[in-house]
Amino acid sequence: TDAVFVFSRHDSHADYVVKALSHHKPVFVEKPLASNPQQLAEVQHAFVSELEQGGSPFVMVGFNRRFAPLTRELRNFFAKRREPMMVHVRINAGHLPPGHWTHEDGGRIVGELCHFVDWARFVVDSSIETVQASALPDGTRYQRDNVASTLRFQDGSIANLLYLANGDKTVPKEYFEVFCEGSVARLEDFRVLSLTRNGKTRQIKLKRDKGHSRELELTVEAIRSGQSAPIPFQQLVEVTEATFAIHRAIANDEVATLGTQVPGLASKV
Repeated sequence: TDAVFVFSRHDSHADYVVKALSHHKPVFVEKPLASNPQQLAEVQHAFVSELEQGGSPFVMVGFNRRFAPLTRELRNFFAKRREPMMVHVRINAGHLPPGHWTHEDGGRIVGELCHFVDWARFVVDSSIETVQASALPDGTRYQRDNVASTLRFQDGSIANLLYLANGDKTVPKEYFEVFCEGSVARLEDFRVLSLTRNGKTRQIKLKRDKGHSRELELTVEAIRSGQSAPIPFQQLVEVTEATFAIHRAIANDEVATLGTQVPGLASKV
């Protein structure tokens, strides 16, 4: 089966996805799915159009961290939970000069923070409802890349994401904590996972694996077997919309609400 893989500049992703869907081709696209709300709406319309024509549209985005083995271990640790989660994610992203290309097309929030929005969405396993966010006032040095955002989920869970450009690069980039029902999980840069419950801690150490291989394996398997993409399309839309909501929350100093959909999408996906 032919498929399309997109690894181009961020502002071109949505256009390639729409073209692939119009030619009835499965498509894997590196993050982000879209750089702005208009592009996202075009992707949604193309997806729904393919469904309405009796097709089986396949869209997969490179949100690899949910496929990391230690992410799976962490989620399984809380599999029987009945209470909401408190999630903390700290990303020591590092400084980039103002002219760097990643500041274009939605910037680092849309282009990289999306990874961690998706990670939280996967771990909590509940829909994101609202977003609050603030950025440090920094003139033009950091391009407002020092961001604190809070995601609230349908089940009452909360995820706090700190995306930082003003740190030291020798500090490990990614650190995650989850608190729930008297238990704590700590994940350090996808190398060490500590799971604490009833006063006892179990530690799992692996060579750093952010899930890239497993993500591609599952994608290829799904395409060959005619199955749905490993991440439901509605979650891809939701996570992308959440990154746009973070931008709105920073710009307008407001709580941004998710939930905008193209007519027909919710009933079909």
